Amino acid sequence: MAVFYKNKKNIKKEIKKNYNLNIKYIKNIKEGTDNSNYLVKTNKTNFILTIFEKIKKKNINKCLKFMIILNLNGIKTPKQIYSNKRKKILYFEKKPYSIFSKIIGIKINKTNKKNLYIIGNLLAKIHIITLNKIDFYIKNRNKFNNIKKKFKKVRKKINEEYKFLIENEISFHEKNIKKKKIRQCICHSDLFRDNVFFNKKKKYINGIIDFYFSGYEYLISDISIIINDWCIKNNKIEKNKILKLIRSYIKKNSLNKEEINNLNINMRYIALRFLITRIYDIKVKKKIKEYKNKKIKTFKNILYKHIKNEFFYKKKYKK
Repeated sequence: MAVFYKNKKNIKKEIKKNYNLNIKYIKNIKEGTDNSNYLVKTNKTNFILTIFEKIKKKNINKCLKFMIILNLNGIKTPKQIYSNKRKKILYFEKKPYSIFSKIIGIKINKTNKKNLYIIGNLLAKIHIITLNKIDFYIKNRNKFNNIKKKFKKVRKKINEEYKFLIENEISFHEKNIKKKKIRQCICHSDLFRDNVFFNKKKKYINGIIDFYFSGYEYLISDISIIINDWCIKNNKIEKNKILKLIRSYIKKNSLNKEEINNLNINMRYIALRFLITRIYDIKVKKKIKEYKNKKIKTFKNILYKHIKNEFFYKKKYKK
């Protein structure tokens, strides 16, 4: 998560004024794009301070409520820390902020089939909770119309290859995007590897973070995001990992025929969504530094692979 506000002395004063924490130091957390995040080191333990740069308070509260419900049902997420006045959200220079417990664990760079089995199982549990125990709505900021609007703003700033690819994909998805029998629920919508913490031996997941892109969308979108990040190696789709993920998922939460048949289309859409978003953030919002390790070419190559790939899952998956 990117750091927009860099005066750590002022931040330290703000925390000391409102929280009973014996702070040793504060350190910037540079990953990501939408919030300012800091590691808060104390004598006893570590915390994460998040300054919400762009999300409205209404949506923040819903995302935090989502995290609480998951925690209550056995899915570990960061827990909010109360201020001295028993408040969970405070304001610093007119921006909302909160302090959270830090999830302990390691992030994985290279994935294997065991990792995919574990994350598939966990994702199924999350979706079962959201389908059955959540009675509120989180607006999806990544709707198809929003993605098309972003593309219009960058169309003149990209080369002909990207224009041709994106315009063809938008046309394709306009014909295929609406499917009546594909279930929707509140999804995490950002389950990249760097948002998942495993224990040291990588036998289970200690917790997941970064719920601020959560929204109401097709549940297979979460599966597609994992596939596009966890199951691609050297620009090649690792089919065995995908099958391991899907088989693990459906042991807990079965996918219907239409969800299986549309998974490849959804993977294409998710790749398109992140491709356009990355281009938009670099060309319009000028977030060049934040994306130095998240090259646009990565999502372009993933999209090409899904376009060419025969949809093999619907015949090969078994419980």
